[in-house]
Amino acid sequence: MTDGGGADRQILARLYAVPRPRVLLVTFQLLPDGESGGAALVAALRRHGIDAMWVSWDDPAVDWASANAVAVRSTWDYHRRTGDFLAWAREVDRATRLLNGADVFTWNADKAYLRDLAGLVPTVPTELLDDAGLVAGLRSALERWGSVVVKPRTGAGGVGVVVAEAVDDDRLEGLVAGPWIVQPLVTSIRTHGERSVYVFGGRAVSQVDKVVGGPSGEIRVHELYGGGSTAVPLDPALAGVAESAVQAAATLTGRSPSYARVDLVRWQDAWVVSELELVEPGLYLDVDPSNADRFAAHLARELGVARPVFRDATEADVEELVALVESAYRGDASRAGWTTEADLLDGQRTDPEGVREVIAAPRSRLLVAERDGGVDGGADGGADGGADAVGDGAGRAIVACCQLEHRSRPDGERAYFGMFAVSPALQGAGLGTQVMAEAERIAREEWGATAMEMTVISVREDLIAFYERRGYRRTGEMTPFPYGDERFGIPRRDDLQFERLVKPLC
Repeated sequence: MTDGGGADRQILARLYAVPRPRVLLVTFQLLPDGESGGAALVAALRRHGIDAMWVSWDDPAVDWASANAVAVRSTWDYHRRTGDFLAWAREVDRATRLLNGADVFTWNADKAYLRDLAGLVPTVPTELLDDAGLVAGLRSALERWGSVVVKPRTGAGGVGVVVAEAVDDDRLEGLVAGPWIVQPLVTSIRTHGERSVYVFGGRAVSQVDKVVGGPSGEIRVHELYGGGSTAVPLDPALAGVAESAVQAAATLTGRSPSYARVDLVRWQDAWVVSELELVEPGLYLDVDPSNADRFAAHLARELGVARPVFRDATEADVEELVALVESAYRGDASRAGWTTEADLLDGQRTDPEGVREVIAAPRSRLLVAERDGGVDGGADGGADGGADAVGDGAGRAIVACCQLEHRSRPDGERAYFGMFAVSPALQGAGLGTQVMAEAERIAREEWGATAMEMTVISVREDLIAFYERRGYRRTGEMTPFPYGDERFGIPRRDDLQFERLVKPLC
């Protein structure tokens, strides 16, 4: 990580770096940047160690096989081009990991799936219609339910939804091409609205409530037709129904859906499934921005990118933290990481007393990041130091750390960032960026700091460039290296000094 490492160091960095998973978020031509709030989803995935970008499903230039996973998000033309879309899905499913998958898409793209679900979970009653039996089927449904709703069997966005009260109802002129489903008119949609529950990895995680609006008689909750949506706390009872619906889909298709949105309405004094969205359910990121992080966290789990748990260090962590820092900065073992100081300094990087001082210091926090399972090896540094934890491969292990110090100055509150360390086995997977983001959040939100500052050995040009890419700027302010104090190591060069870097936090 210094200017003296040479080509061998760069090769080692590439060999030991853990590549970040790459996810393609799939949209269509009229929405090149994805669903509303799509940029927030890309940012959330990056915070969770995943690179992501929006692509159109029918773009011939996209290399689908290059992605670790493909997530269909806003392909809101698939109902007009169903055959082409499903053929594309089958090709991608063969090339890489297509979340939910082509077989699930094929089943879910035809609303006849509601009849399959009805044997396993409560659903809105559903019958099938086609051109040959349209009049007879409508008459039968009207006799059974009084007022009915007719929808295209493959549709999206409420397009082609028609309410009818007779076979000669003028509104039936608005039917789009068949085949269709016919259902009873669920009048509670106008009083109770619709509930949408998001289920990621089989677990309900959030809820959006929707209401109708627009002209009298409207039953669609989409904003296009005057409806409105609000993020609300997850109702445990609705969560149970939604999770059961997703489990039923897994039973019917033989594949557990990675993600789903379950739409529920009130029918005969119970909440029942009106739609199970498994192809391209909008996340309503403009209504509930937190869904971006929920979806990103879910994909991180699916792809094996563990999200760290942050906490303050305690006395019980001292030995593990010393091992982490030493393995990152000193000796040949540290060369596995790109932040090693082995070419600059011999001797120790820290010791138990030094770590205890940081933990106990007033207005100071030693933040640690933990992950289940641990890692092999350790190093990735920053600020005036950086290393990473050595896990035992079982249980939860410290995989990164940093020091935060609250400093008050005449020009405002500041935070100092130091002792930054990330395991070499995890470098390149975004863990360091996650630690820095959490440190900056604490400084900004809990301390009211307007800037973060650090000191870095000035000859570590690659490390400084890393920080510059994350918003830090060089000040040119230098302080001497403490030559003669072996607590900071034994220098192998006589030109070492620290440079101060600063990043605005407001």
